[in-house]
Order: sequence, then C-alpha cells, then structure tokens
Amino acid sequence: MSEENKPENLVECMRKIDTDDTLKLFSQVIKFQFRVNPEKPLSIQLVLDRVHKFQKGESKPLGYLRFSQSSDLLDLARQALACACVLQLSANSKDITTFDIERAMDSAWSFLKSDATHLIHLCLNEVKAKQIELQLPRLPQIVEEKKEE
Repeated sequence: MSEENKPENLVECMRKIDTDDTLKLFSQVIKFQFRVNPEKPLSIQLVLDRVHKFQKGESKPLGYLRFSQSSDLLDLARQALACACVLQLSANSKDITTFDIERAMDSAWSFLKSDATHLIHLCLNEVKAKQIELQLPRLPQIVEEKKEE
C-alpha cells in the first residue's frame, strides 16, 4: 500500500455509491476520499471498489482516480448531472423541449443543493479533525455570517 493511501492519511466522510448489480459475487461501488498528506496539498481520490458479497476479505479496489484541481471535479459533477437529467428525461414518451430540460436541471439542482451544503460542512470538519490528528496546518474555520438588519 502506498504511503498516500494508508488509512491514517484518508478521510472518508461521504457514503459510498452503489452501482447496478451486474456481478454474481461482487458489488461495485464508488467512493470519494480526501487525501491528507503532510508533504502535499489536500486532494481527492475517487475509488472504484469491488466488494465481495459474502467474503469481505476478497474485496479489493479496482482503481483510484486522483484529483487536485477543483475544476476537474466540477467537470465530473457537471457531466454526471447532465447524465442524470438525460436518464430522467428519457422516461418521457413525448418530445422533449428546452423547457423540459431546464425543468429537469432545476429539479436536480434543488435536490442536490441542500444535501451538498450539509456534506461540505461535514467534510470540512472531518478533514480538519484529521489535520489536527496529524498535526498539519488546518483548513480555515467555518464561521456563521452575521445577517445585516
């Protein structure tokens, strides 16, 4: 196991994402992990994992995709959102209008926004706790904004 992927250098604060069940003995999942490393800036890895359904010891990651630029992750999110909307719209039996596409996007965005906000708070706190544990420079503190009256 590489130094960077030691469990003590990883923060996993989001649930795994199960893919369609296509294998008899294995489930395939995707999960995001924050890589907290003393020598490198914070980065993310997307783990493609194969989990044995009956013998967890037979489970092993299939691969890691690493991201250090937020723009790359936003591109992944943009494409995933577009794919989700296409799946949703493909259930229509009628012709799809631009209004239908915009409505699907608005619906998906409103569904994602509050949950993503919660995940951001959760992950910032988890990463900060790991940085404290490893005695590393920490992320900035989350502070509540004062509302103007």
